[in-house]
Amino acid sequence: MNLLKLDVEIEPVDHTFYSTKAKKPLWSSIASERGTKLRHWKEALKDFLKKLS
Repeated sequence: MNLLKLDVEIEPVDHTFYSTKAKKPLWSSIASERGTKLRHWKEALKDFLKKLS
C-alpha cells in the first residue's frame, strides 16, 4: 500500500520493542464493546491521510 507515493520501506516491529508504563496482554485485538462495527484500518488510514492534505 503506497498511499503517499513515497519510496520508503516499512518494517513491522514487535510491541515488546517499545517500553510503556501500561501493561498490555500478549495478545489483544481492538474490539468494540458497544457492538459498533469498526472499519478496516486501511480505510481509516486513507481517510486520515486525506484530512492531512
